[in-house]
Amino acid sequence: MHGVVKLTGQSPEAVRGWDWEDVVHLLALCALEVDEARSARTHGPAAPSGPQTTTTVFKKRPKR
Repeated sequence: MHGVVKLTGQSPEAVRGWDWEDVVHLLALCALEVDEARSARTHGPAAPSGPQTTTTVFKKRPKR
């Protein structure tokens, strides 16, 4: 939770009130941004300049 508190600037009490799915979604989005940044650094200026589309599917587990 510390990472989410630091990322959002909200209090720990406020973040504890979030739905778990919202926390997971935020962390997944951050992970995607990190991957994109690493990819851009790896490919450098030679990377294609045209539009690129990435589709990510997150599957929701059924509640027990």
